[in-house]
Amino acid sequence: MSEDAGADTSADPAPIVGGGAPDGGGVPSAVAVIGPLDVEPPAPSGDAHVDAVLATLSRVGDLPTEAHGSVYEDVHRGLRDTLAELDR
Repeated sequence: MSEDAGADTSADPAPIVGGGAPDGGGVPSAVAVIGPLDVEPPAPSGDAHVDAVLATLSRVGDLPTEAHGSVYEDVHRGLRDTLAELDR
């Protein structure tokens, strides 16, 4: 019988499975604190309506992440409407 057979291992830390920090600290390496992004307006497209719709993307950097979806939806809707107008 081994000497370790009766050893209490309940105090041993559980191994970290995947996603651990490279230093073994247990904090996922994908977690990072990132400051506000500087979002520059896109280059002019040549269409005033498209340019106006795309210019709204520059405000995304000033908004909390949970508000980004509504901005992207507005831009998508505006671009879709512009394309629909071309078919009329």
